[in-house]
Amino acid sequence: MENAIVKALKYDIASNSYILQESMNTNGAGEALMHLTMYDEYYKFIVEYNGVTVKTTIASYITSSSVTIQIVIGINVGEEYSNFRNLDYTFEFNNNTNNFVYTFNDLTGTITGACLETYSLGYDSMIEINSTCVTGTTGQIIHPVEVINDTTYVSKAYYYDNNDKYFLGELAHSFSGYVSYGYVGLLIQILFTGSFAMMLLWSPTVASLGVPLSLIIGRVIGFHNIGIEFLIPLLVVGLIISMVIGDKS
Repeated sequence: MENAIVKALKYDIASNSYILQESMNTNGAGEALMHLTMYDEYYKFIVEYNGVTVKTTIASYITSSSVTIQIVIGINVGEEYSNFRNLDYTFEFNNNTNNFVYTFNDLTGTITGACLETYSLGYDSMIEINSTCVTGTTGQIIHPVEVINDTTYVSKAYYYDNNDKYFLGELAHSFSGYVSYGYVGLLIQILFTGSFAMMLLWSPTVASLGVPLSLIIGRVIGFHNIGIEFLIPLLVVGLIISMVIGDKS
């Protein structure tokens, strides 16, 4: 493939990113000469052809003096990439490695860098757990996250044009501790909670606490998937009701 642009990205341990190392155009034989290190460095290659990003290779060592990159040119070429103002990019969460991965390739060579910011969501706050910026028109930033049940992470991608920072996209991923028992679990939950609800006829105080407690227990076991953030306030309301009823009695 003649006049394709081949960009070599080298892995940077400090930033957990792939940074543009060298860029060359292919000749009439589809070849590009580059000055890269064999055996010791991880590289990825991004190939651009006719103004479209057509290939991003997986990371690997260079173990021979030549590397063959196969390109399939067809009607669907480049579909896996999004495009914004001549910036081709992919932004995804890899479920196999638990990484947010932001890959960018500026087709015009005008951007000066990119950033990825990742946060852990709390009930009323966002806690930054990772922030990485790299310089250059092409690269890839990787943010691994820890698998913690009932935790949601949000990652935000940006790019720089000189000193101006532009928001590109946002991606969220949640790890749920919920273990589903299907319809059987829902039936057990209905009977369990219903038994406490029936106590309204004999002991409203017990019922006002028992109903939310039964839902919390069912959530822990896995009978349903109602969020804890809704169940805790329900328990507080039940506690208040039981205290009011207790005072009146």
